Amino acid sequence: MYKNNNNLNLNRCASISTIDSISAAEIVNQAYQKFELDASPIPLSSHNNLMFEKSEKIHVGDVINYYLSSSSIEGSKQRINNNSQKNFENKIDVISNDSDSSRQNIFQKKIFLLITLISFVIITLILISILYIMNYNENLNNTDIEETTSISITSTSTYTLLSTITTTSTNIETTTTITEISPTVPPVITLESYKTRKDWNAEAAKATIALKLPIHRIIIAHTGGESCHNENDCKRIIKRLQENSIDLDDIPYNFLIGDDSNIYEGRGILFQGQHSMNKFATEYDSIGICVAFIGNYEFTALSESQIKAFGYFVKYFIDNGLIIENYTLFSHDQLVKNEKPADKLTEMIKDWKGFRNLQKIFHRDEWKAEEPKTVKRFNHIIDWALLSGNYTPQCYNFSHCAEDVRKIQKNAFNGNLNDIGYAFIIGGDGLIFEGRGWDLLGEHTDGYDNKTIAIHIIDDNIVHPPNDFVMNAIYNLLEDGAALGPGYGLVGAIKKWTHWQYLPKPKRFIN
Repeated sequence: MYKNNNNLNLNRCASISTIDSISAAEIVNQAYQKFELDASPIPLSSHNNLMFEKSEKIHVGDVINYYLSSSSIEGSKQRINNNSQKNFENKIDVISNDSDSSRQNIFQKKIFLLITLISFVIITLILISILYIMNYNENLNNTDIEETTSISITSTSTYTLLSTITTTSTNIETTTTITEISPTVPPVITLESYKTRKDWNAEAAKATIALKLPIHRIIIAHTGGESCHNENDCKRIIKRLQENSIDLDDIPYNFLIGDDSNIYEGRGILFQGQHSMNKFATEYDSIGICVAFIGNYEFTALSESQIKAFGYFVKYFIDNGLIIENYTLFSHDQLVKNEKPADKLTEMIKDWKGFRNLQKIFHRDEWKAEEPKTVKRFNHIIDWALLSGNYTPQCYNFSHCAEDVRKIQKNAFNGNLNDIGYAFIIGGDGLIFEGRGWDLLGEHTDGYDNKTIAIHIIDDNIVHPPNDFVMNAIYNLLEDGAALGPGYGLVGAIKKWTHWQYLPKPKRFIN
């Protein structure tokens, strides 16, 4: 097949498929018809010398070029006028342009789709980033709220020291999570009546143990000695109190309040005090801060200025996130046996906000316990309580029960134990005796000594179940342990028992 593509720029896709042999004239005439050109037909006989074999794909451009350039048909060029030639070329150009345009459109569509896809991905990433940031900020705000909900009150509110709630209803459970920290830098206290250690010329502490903030519990005590009514006297008494604490690392208390309306910094808010001094049983130094009123309040009531000073102190520390708003208040006499109990002070604070009335526990020295060989304290929270009994008859008064507790301790020593094996012992009349207490490791059940608080019941439980006095004592004891803080009992305690029922207080129940 003859091909010459140098003369006329025709679309090579414009072709005619032959069925039989066909002359160039036929091809040209078919091209005229196909492209609707204005020209006279070419005589077929004039060009029979140019034949194409059958089954060939004949390109119209090649035929036209050959036709126009052939000397044998030179005269026939006149048959195609200028307009027809121009129209023919235009038609062919249109086809070519349409094809180029189509390819260009396809390319443009691909570019557009690519740009659209990239834009979609970018916008999606931006939206995801925005949602992530919003969610992060929301969680951060929730955390801030969660951490501060229970430790802040409005600045315009007035602090009420006297509680309008009965003392049996002051144990408020809350689900608010408060993050506890142990800061090392003392906070700056701007309370006008606040006096720092520097103000009373304190000596540096020999050692310190950090408290976790915010504070959940406040223990109220008295110094048991001389009172003061002006700043100079109060500073002198506090200084002498530190000097006399030769067996301690520092002054025993976290804060002191005189009758001069001032609050004096002892160990401060950051460090544990040394006020419980319960060497062979529970130590309460770590559960919160101890605030001591300067003077002896066994029979004397606090002055109005001292009560107000305490109120200002607590409100300031709550407002600044150092004490939670729903704090729990205890008397020092509730926790340890003091040589100089502050009976009048304890009676007064029962009406104060947050006060919790604890179950009466007879301390070791009250039942004349012997000193243990060694002691070891828990360093973790206890999640379980273990109850045990024996075959001895019930006891129904202090002297009888105390004798039974001493026998249990003696048997423990004979069995090569370091002390009485149980944390607490409960008599048949509901009286509670301190054994190893809340935070000393017991010796009662192999494999469970470091996992449980063991409570022993003096009663023949094989014959009959514990009576109402004992069951109420167990319930109240574990509730008190939960209130005293981590490590001192079960959170929720036995009130979650399936068949637990709180019984009314028996008439002969002894506090």
